Amino acid sequence: MAETTQEKDQTVSSPDTTSSALGTMFKQYPILKDVQKVGEEAAEAKVKAKSLEEGTEARLKKEALQKISTEDKAYTEAIEKQLKPLPDFKPSQENIADLGQIFSLIATMGVALGGSGKMSGLNAMNAMGGMMEGYRKGRKDLFDKEQATFEKELQSMKAQNDVLIQKLERYNKLRVTDKEAAMQEAAEIKAMFPGIQAANIEAAKTDTSLQLAYKGLDLYKTALEKSAKHGLALSKLDPFVRGELQKNYPDYDFSKLAGLDKKGADQINFSIQSIKEAEHIAEYIKAHPESIGGTAKIRNLINLDAIKSVTGDTQEDALKKAAILDGQIDDAVAKNKISYDEAKSAKVLNKMIFSLALADVRSTGQRGSIYLDKKFQDIYDQASRIDTFSNILYERAHQSNERLQPVDMDVANRSDPENFELTLKGGENWANTYFPLLTPNQIKDGLSKGTIKNGQWFRGVDGRVRQINLGAGAQ
Repeated sequence: MAETTQEKDQTVSSPDTTSSALGTMFKQYPILKDVQKVGEEAAEAKVKAKSLEEGTEARLKKEALQKISTEDKAYTEAIEKQLKPLPDFKPSQENIADLGQIFSLIATMGVALGGSGKMSGLNAMNAMGGMMEGYRKGRKDLFDKEQATFEKELQSMKAQNDVLIQKLERYNKLRVTDKEAAMQEAAEIKAMFPGIQAANIEAAKTDTSLQLAYKGLDLYKTALEKSAKHGLALSKLDPFVRGELQKNYPDYDFSKLAGLDKKGADQINFSIQSIKEAEHIAEYIKAHPESIGGTAKIRNLINLDAIKSVTGDTQEDALKKAAILDGQIDDAVAKNKISYDEAKSAKVLNKMIFSLALADVRSTGQRGSIYLDKKFQDIYDQASRIDTFSNILYERAHQSNERLQPVDMDVANRSDPENFELTLKGGENWANTYFPLLTPNQIKDGLSKGTIKNGQWFRGVDGRVRQINLGAGAQ
């Protein structure tokens, strides 16, 4: 009976009849026709489906930032640029080809594997149909259920393909050293992978089997990438991360994110945000060096314990904490203890530090206001000296960058590494580049030689940021 079943699989899945086998499956599982139908409906009615994942936290961040005073507009815009929409699953005439290709890739991989791999392929294709039904009926619960099944079955196919490669490589070695063990391995391969693979083993075409198995990996990676692009897979990824992958990681191997749980997805999300927040602060300091001096003055005029009255740990809570400090800064301005310009830049810097503290805390998996407050104070305490501040910013970025290395999403693998100068250069080198340490004699000598200009910012021997100011008309 077993032989009859195996022969049937071999007949259906042999290389010569692969096309007809796929045709049969397409008729049995007419999902592509469903895709076409939904695509036409979407195009005709100009369907604007509500996002299946709201990206609540991202929107809260944007809404809260919009409440900031106009003097903070530049920072608000910088944050908004990071917020990328989730690529919803919206069948249309534009993506019908990709959706059809996903189906075809899965079907081809399933046929090549045979056995349980083929069954996982059929289950994945059925789940695609279920997702489309959920989309068409507006049932998010059905969509989510079928999406989980789709990802699970896709992973199962990948696991089966990995096992096949391991067994084929082992079989090749055993053929040289232990023919009896090789025969046993061949029997296991034929039992686990009936169809094309079994036929190749029987015909002593192991090299062909291996090539087909490695091709299966390529099929899987392409299917996963296209599925993620259209919101079919990797559903736990934050919209921000999806946008980053599409924009800044060309030819990314999405299989490195397969099986990603919520904790892992959050770590990626907040690690990227932590790096970007550190770089934004560095860029802001370059443009507004006076913010460091303002922070140094303000440190002795504000009560950091006051932020503990806000007990949450969301982005909105971080902005509320910053608003408390803003009120104290405004009071200091009213009492002529600090200038308006110093206060303005320091207030923007405070919000940036809170955003960095929040992203940094969450990238480590910690939650709670107490962690946010401590991280903010740890960073803020160093903000009055550019050398210590640049080093702590670098440490935050560097640690987050290391957390991204296992999935190849560290800065070095981005398409825009030039935008991460602090992360790649290091805090000390960055500070020396933009705020060199100069003694009075060096300044005098540099001015006379023309290597130092009036208006240049530098670090004094006490570590404070200062500007050379020789008065009007001086060079």
